[in-house]
Amino acid sequence: NPAMVAVWALGLWLAWDGGAWRSGWFHAKFILVLAMSAVHGFFLRWVKDFAADRNARPPRFYRLMNEVPTVLMIVIVILAIVKPF
Repeated sequence: NPAMVAVWALGLWLAWDGGAWRSGWFHAKFILVLAMSAVHGFFLRWVKDFAADRNARPPRFYRLMNEVPTVLMIVIVILAIVKPF
């Protein structure tokens, strides 16, 4: 969590300082980064549920959700490098 706070702070500063906040690709990337942060929050809650033995979902759900951050990261990196719009 401390690293995520640092990444958010430094990322927003870089976007503001470099003027990227006006670009369309940045808006798409920003939405995906928000989604990544939401997934992180869900994972934190699910870890607490597992620790309290309140798991209510099948294993397949967690196997699929495990891939969501990877897909988000791939798209985020592509947007940051290619800057398609």
